[in-house]
Amino acid sequence: MGFEVDMAFVINPGGNDSVAYLDAAKYFNGVKTGGFIGSTYNSGSAAQGPSAPGIFATNAITFALFTELPGLNPNTQIQVAAFIVSNTAYFSDLTLPGNLTSGNAAFNPDFGTLPGGPYFTGFHQLPVEMVSFSANTNGNSVNLEWITASETNNRGFSVEKSFDGSNFTEVGFVAGKGSSSLMNKYSFTENNAGAPVVYYRLKQVDFDGTASYSETIKVEFTLVPAVFALNQNFPNPFNPSTSISFSVAEEGMASLMIYSISGELVSTLFNEAAKPGQFYKVQFNASNLPSGIYFYRLTQGANVVTKKLTLLK
Repeated sequence: MGFEVDMAFVINPGGNDSVAYLDAAKYFNGVKTGGFIGSTYNSGSAAQGPSAPGIFATNAITFALFTELPGLNPNTQIQVAAFIVSNTAYFSDLTLPGNLTSGNAAFNPDFGTLPGGPYFTGFHQLPVEMVSFSANTNGNSVNLEWITASETNNRGFSVEKSFDGSNFTEVGFVAGKGSSSLMNKYSFTENNAGAPVVYYRLKQVDFDGTASYSETIKVEFTLVPAVFALNQNFPNPFNPSTSISFSVAEEGMASLMIYSISGELVSTLFNEAAKPGQFYKVQFNASNLPSGIYFYRLTQGANVVTKKLTLLK
């Protein structure tokens, strides 16, 4: 069976007559149980079962069979399966067993030994059992910490960041422990987060490429230090827009300008009075520029800092 189930029903045609037999299988705490529920003709007439308690209470199941496939007759050998699945069902690499061209499971089959079996999956752990995910701020920096209780085939964690809580970009990667039953603690620090409010999440990646996401946490910076700082643009590389944030140490005129690799001024993003103790964030749209490396420069009085950004189209 290709996924975890609480129980399974198997309908078999009953040889050369027109009666369909319904069997049930259950696998719980390592114990296999098979049981005959009842039979009905291939006419849609309802029947009840089982006649005696077993997997289900007496007459707890009502069932009927319709011929939906064309060209069937009493001598046609088919098998159909229906499953009742819990809301925690997950897929595995096992497949539904049985012989689709001949054979009869009879009244009380052994669901562990039918050809192609078993009819049940084994016990499987989730790839990573996350215990906690938290963030702490220190000035403009944020330190992310998370703890796992167990890991299975865990390649690692992609740390993703967003300014709006919807559009995320990877800002780092932390290697996992592979498979571990021990509690493991991880951390990641980003200096100069770049905005008063930032969102983070973890993308956990298995060695086979399977991925799952953590909850998203919101980080708010209540105090912006009075420092002259130009943060790395985000995202980088970018196409066609990116965000650039900065802060200043004193009040006064400040400018933020974009230059080509040859030194040509291509855009002025900010040119006005700036105050200490707050973030400034501007957008740079390069829709009309070719791909390449550009430089952005923050200037206030004698203070100058320059950084590089990459436009990829």
